[in-house]
Amino acid sequence: MSLARQFVRKDTELEARVDPHPDHSDQFRVCLPDALAELPVVDVSAGGVGLQSAVFMPKRLKLVLHVKTHGQSTAADTLRVNAIVRRCELFDYKPTYHVGLQFVDSKGIDEQRLIHMASQAAKQNEEAE
Repeated sequence: MSLARQFVRKDTELEARVDPHPDHSDQFRVCLPDALAELPVVDVSAGGVGLQSAVFMPKRLKLVLHVKTHGQSTAADTLRVNAIVRRCELFDYKPTYHVGLQFVDSKGIDEQRLIHMASQAAKQNEEAE
């Protein structure tokens, strides 16, 4: 059985801070909160986000992502996105995990802004090449 992607992924150079969603805040705690800050946002699609993390995140964990836009958005410097962990795979033994997150509400305002920003950045990169 082959897995087909439902959405096209766009590579990004954004960073995000991750907080447990209030529904799961008593189930997921990290001793060093900085371990969940400045995480690279590897890619964005219409369905979710890919992150790199040094911390393992269990499946079905609800998170709140605070994505830094680095001044790319006129609305705000940080987008707040609710997501659910769908997969967490060891990518490198440093440790580095690739975390696949699904948007809780892909039609949300900040989610749509993030998708739009990733699409625009991908177009600019294609034109530059």
